[in-house]
Amino acid sequence: MRRVVRSYYSDMTLPVKPSRETTEPAVQARGCVDFRWVVDIGYLNIKHAIHASNVDKFSSAIEAYLIGKSESFSLQCLQDLIYYICHGSCSFDIKLAYLNKILEMRPNILGLSSGIVIRSDPKEGYTALSSVSRNGFISVVEALLEAASKAYGGEATDGFRRYIEHANKDQFSPLNSASCAGHEAVVKRLMVAGMKACGMNLDSYWFQNFRERRNKHGYSPLNAACAAYSREPLGRKEMAYQSIIDFLLRFTANPASANTKGYTPKSNAATLFGPFFGPRRWSQSPVEVVRAVEAGEPIIFNRSQCSV
Repeated sequence: MRRVVRSYYSDMTLPVKPSRETTEPAVQARGCVDFRWVVDIGYLNIKHAIHASNVDKFSSAIEAYLIGKSESFSLQCLQDLIYYICHGSCSFDIKLAYLNKILEMRPNILGLSSGIVIRSDPKEGYTALSSVSRNGFISVVEALLEAASKAYGGEATDGFRRYIEHANKDQFSPLNSASCAGHEAVVKRLMVAGMKACGMNLDSYWFQNFRERRNKHGYSPLNAACAAYSREPLGRKEMAYQSIIDFLLRFTANPASANTKGYTPKSNAATLFGPFFGPRRWSQSPVEVVRAVEAGEPIIFNRSQCSV
């Protein structure tokens, strides 16, 4: 199907491609997906402003887009914007300014439980949560998790669990992407979301699979962080990777989980922990850890209490 857009963009023709839209619990029929936002001139102006790395123009384009509309953004449109911003070529600060402008409007990102629409990029398989986790935008991660919890009726639901563990085409889950990129705050927030999603039953099969889910190269979140740490120059994100590794080990992440080439977290980060590379024996209970992460408080561990 092709639609013609007539505007100052000249008489260009935009192909409208089906995207991976899903509803809870069934997959939404392609014929029911509303693609009108794709060819909306106001929406194209917003994308043009993003491409130009102009925050003022972006704000003006959003305000112009919302004039005369009964709702802020369609669900597909909003998630597409988050994806487009995160994977653009502009700087981190400009991306953050764009996302903060969107969050200022407090939109309904995922919709109601009766009509949830989760969009993933049709080519790469990224959801909005995957994109912001990969880029380290913790405020947007928290907003998406809050929206998902409301939309699905709580964290301990099948819909919420599927949302936070959704992987892209390369099998990178949001947790795996954040661990690999060294985004400490995002990793902790996603782990807390996973703990709540399994009802604090950390021995459950779902939580263990969530914590250990590997990408196409065989890296678990722990192994991804260890491998990234071994390649990272000293001083640049060094402490963030150490904290991520400590945190994952606190929840008994497997230090012997090998990637496709046979490298384990222990072999990748042997110089970091040496004989103390193993599960952490912290004094905090899982509930206390959740409270500390949500309050932004530091979590203290003692390596002398680590088991080999």
